[in-house]
Amino acid sequence: MKMIHQLAMALSFFVFSPALCNGGVITTPTDLAPGAKYYLIFITGTGNDLTGQSSNISDYDAFVTSQALQNSELSGITWKALGSTSTVSARDHLNIGDFPIYRLDNVRIANNATDLWDGSIATTGMTHQGGGILPNSFVWTGSNSDGTTSSYYLGSATPVLGFTQYSDSNWINHRHDFPSSSSHRMLAVSQLLTVRGSGPAVPEPATITFWSLTTSFGLLLRKRRFQSKRSSLS
Repeated sequence: MKMIHQLAMALSFFVFSPALCNGGVITTPTDLAPGAKYYLIFITGTGNDLTGQSSNISDYDAFVTSQALQNSELSGITWKALGSTSTVSARDHLNIGDFPIYRLDNVRIANNATDLWDGSIATTGMTHQGGGILPNSFVWTGSNSDGTTSSYYLGSATPVLGFTQYSDSNWINHRHDFPSSSSHRMLAVSQLLTVRGSGPAVPEPATITFWSLTTSFGLLLRKRRFQSKRSSLS
């Protein structure tokens, strides 16, 4: 009976637990077919802005990840900072492949890595992790327009800033006259993602667990009833 009770409790968690809060962002592009791969990008929009003093890219990764965690829709995704230090370029750090990059409002900013690093993107403005647009914000990048490390890299005295008002090369390489002790936002890029859609179903982990528990629960009840029936006949 203890095992049955535990399974019942587990089932009730999956059936009755409230859904995660939707942060008002679009994490699956509507112009892609099921199975298509893509990336997401956002600008950090809440919490404390970051200085550009660190020469360790993992510090910037940690910051953008902490910002993504403010929205449950983004929390299950791995995020990296779009930035260059003296030892790693944004281009190498992100390692974007031949797949499109989208803002969190379903707007595509580039078709692939070549398009992203060719000196311009498709639109101005960036969505923050809550889904709103920040049209006129500085972002630490430390990068040249092609994603390589600038002479004014993150951790230098005056790292390069991009500006979201632009879609030309200024989106990533706008100016470098702010001291690194200044606080500014950053851009975050996701791991490679895959569209889930119609066709042969690919169950989410929670769904798989739910049906596994349901099946186990039913089989256990049938076993207990069979054993009880045998006992009553003996």
